[in-house]
Amino acid sequence: MAGFRDRAGAFFGIWQPGRNPGLGAVGVPGSLCWAELYTPDVPAAAAFYDAVFGWETALAPFPGGGGSYTVIRTRGGGREAGFGGLVPLNAVATRAVAGSHWLPYFEVEDCDAAVARVERLGGKLTLEPMEMEGVGEFAHVADPDGAEFALIKSASASQS
Repeated sequence: MAGFRDRAGAFFGIWQPGRNPGLGAVGVPGSLCWAELYTPDVPAAAAFYDAVFGWETALAPFPGGGGSYTVIRTRGGGREAGFGGLVPLNAVATRAVAGSHWLPYFEVEDCDAAVARVERLGGKLTLEPMEMEGVGEFAHVADPDGAEFALIKSASASQS
């Protein structure tokens, strides 16, 4: 296992699996389901992570034509291999304050109820819950020590 910072200062860790293989459950309630990198230079970040890990990117248009989102995925895996996104640091004011960083998303059964639990346990809401067509309902929160993460009820989870 090792920890690094990319060229923009975002921390990331790597590990070579042994007895603990890593993420055994992805996308089920309570598990990691997505990760976004907030970075000042999306093309430079895409090139860096491609060179390090062999990731590829693809642009996904926002519903209603309001721009696009850069999806990251394993090379050659196609659309279903997407596991995160690259976001311009200044796109979300609450994220820009933190500087370049990764934001993990955890799947939940009910976004509003999960936000209420975070607040009841001493955490705080940093981005109000919102619905995005084809994506789901999500919110950004912080634990009592200030570590930020996101909660999401994915659209695909809503339909099952």
